[in-house]
Amino acid sequence: MRVPTESPQQVGAVTIAIDGPALVHVPTSHAWTLLQLGLPWLVDATVLVTFEVVRTDRSGDAVTLVIDTPREATRLLAVVRTTAMTFAIPAWATDAGGQWVFETGEGAASVHVLELRDEAAVTTGLDWFGGPPGFGAAVETQGAEEAEHFPVEAEFPEHLPVEAEFPEHLPVEHFPDEPGDADVGARQPSGSRVPLPDAAAPAPPPPAPSPPPAPAPTPAPAPEASEQPTGDEEKTTAHIAAEMPRTALVGDVVTLDVLLSRSEIVTTPGFAADRRIIAVAERLPLTVSISVRGYRLASGRATRTVRLLATRAARRRFRLEATDDGPGEVSIVVRQRSETPLATLRLTTRIGGGTGGERATATTDARDPESDVLVLPVLRIDESTSRGRSTLDVAVQIGDDQERAVVRGLDKAAVIASTYARIDALRTRLEEDRSGDVPTRVDVALHELRAIGVELSRQLLPLRVRRLLWTHRDRLDSLVVQTTGEFDVPWELVYVSDPDRSANAQPLSIDGFLGMRGATRWVYNTALPTRIEIAGTRAKYLCPSYRDSGLSLTFSATEATLVRRVFRAKAVRPGDATAMSKVISEGFDLLHFGGHGVWIADPPDQRLLFANYRRSGTPPQGSSYSASELREILPDLQMVGAADSRGMVFLNACDVGRMDTSAPGLGGFPEAFLRGGVGLLIGCSWAIDDEAASQFVRDFYDALSFTDVAGAVVLARRKALANADLTALAYVAYAHPRAHVVPV
Repeated sequence: MRVPTESPQQVGAVTIAIDGPALVHVPTSHAWTLLQLGLPWLVDATVLVTFEVVRTDRSGDAVTLVIDTPREATRLLAVVRTTAMTFAIPAWATDAGGQWVFETGEGAASVHVLELRDEAAVTTGLDWFGGPPGFGAAVETQGAEEAEHFPVEAEFPEHLPVEAEFPEHLPVEHFPDEPGDADVGARQPSGSRVPLPDAAAPAPPPPAPSPPPAPAPTPAPAPEASEQPTGDEEKTTAHIAAEMPRTALVGDVVTLDVLLSRSEIVTTPGFAADRRIIAVAERLPLTVSISVRGYRLASGRATRTVRLLATRAARRRFRLEATDDGPGEVSIVVRQRSETPLATLRLTTRIGGGTGGERATATTDARDPESDVLVLPVLRIDESTSRGRSTLDVAVQIGDDQERAVVRGLDKAAVIASTYARIDALRTRLEEDRSGDVPTRVDVALHELRAIGVELSRQLLPLRVRRLLWTHRDRLDSLVVQTTGEFDVPWELVYVSDPDRSANAQPLSIDGFLGMRGATRWVYNTALPTRIEIAGTRAKYLCPSYRDSGLSLTFSATEATLVRRVFRAKAVRPGDATAMSKVISEGFDLLHFGGHGVWIADPPDQRLLFANYRRSGTPPQGSSYSASELREILPDLQMVGAADSRGMVFLNACDVGRMDTSAPGLGGFPEAFLRGGVGLLIGCSWAIDDEAASQFVRDFYDALSFTDVAGAVVLARRKALANADLTALAYVAYAHPRAHVVPV
């Protein structure tokens, strides 16, 4: 049984109490220094006191610490070190009672109370160490129907800068090694880079005088005039590179280095590495954000700013802990001024044995983001996954307005399972009520879909993002959903409503669904052609006539006739896995599949089923085709431009438009085709009716003759919804929303 063991200890304005088998000890003289804590020497700080938590038994029971810091003490930062982690707690982050409560785990802990020069220094310290588990947790209540628990949303106070910049007059813009690097075996890459930061850090400045009394909080000053983007800033060519060890064991902490230079960067041999050439506005900072699969951020923040220096390479260092056995993946996204990336780098590694991949290091031409993409509304989702939980870095940009926040600790698998269970229940209800009149069935479908869409919005989008979407709800046409590789959330179903009012108290509008505004998806480093030409000689289709009567599809023959009429397409023969592989290997302008698809849970994979597939017994060899087989013959092109596009794919089959992305390489058919250069992919996220699926194809292909992809998707969805057909929002489009498909 756990009981309080000691009265609270207090030093100055800070009080610490414990619950559990331990004592709080305050040394009369402590040897901890800023250097030992690992705080950057550029930050003026004084160690006021160190609390040591000393265990009194070996039971292994966790010890609960209660740190009480008055909220008005804006220059205080408590740095907590346990055997498992190090993190910081600013005074403004404590709850209404001025306390932060957490468990230390089985090991000992120490709490170091720092007084810093100003609030900007507090923010830098928080950025350096990272916040505690559950930092910024918030539960939103927006009406009786919304009184549920939501994912953690970590947001920083509006008056604090996003990231404190290091002075530009320093000879090297270089972060010192993160604390603990030597203990975990992470090493400084030794490869030759041109130019490299100096190996030796500059000598620390003399001790700063005691800081003056803390002033009242004031808003951060506006950037100088030269910092404001004007759209005509002078551009220059820059090199960006990232590298990290190819292999790690679960529990290892490894270093990811991201370098920015005016000269070519030579990465370390034997490391997983990737690099690009980009065009940047010389006087404006860039942001570097990382998303990970199989790792977690061990300290610091996932988004940092960096500047292009005159004579040296600037480096940003991220420390990552390997958490999941199997493939690992890190995406590095570089931005400047907008949510549209200048470059995306991707590293693949192996956690727990084997060899990771080394990305192609051939450079690409410097280029700006396409201007027609920059003017479109953007919802950006960068996902990191670790130990079965997701962190979503979410941003929305509409014109000049932008919001960004982070959702942490999301059990996305549970969200997805709940969403599709509700969709299946609605589908069953509508099928059982086919005798009812159409208007009533449409009303039932719309209200239930809205309820599902509102719930998805609350679970996945932070409040400030939802508010901006609502404010600009009339400007969401052709919305682009950008992602590092998130394939399984049905973003088309997300419903935009006033987040400060109950959804049930608001009028229902089909335009509230993102899918009804022509939302399309863009996975970084994939093609975004605005014109897709389809020659009849390179147009292929496969609409199986199943021998198993239980798999028979009445309307697949009609679908095949349509594809032949519109694109003069030829059938894939003999309609087995070997023929499919041959078509993909030789290249195509259009590949259309109309048939059955299945999602295999263990191991996660997807399969397209061909004519001689049977449900009983062992299916004949070659009677199905998996996403794993596709990845073997369609190489990942690393960086795909519009000119490299391999054309269009339409997978009109259940459950093949999405895939569990909790681990790398599991994006199913969408990820494999898109990484392989396909410029337009249409897929389906859930089970669909045969007749409705065939009708959606007809409406979509007919609309492509006079409008772009976004417009064609909207027209086909509206026709489906008018018949209470759930295919309206089941289809997913990975494409440039303004792309045109042209038969030639």
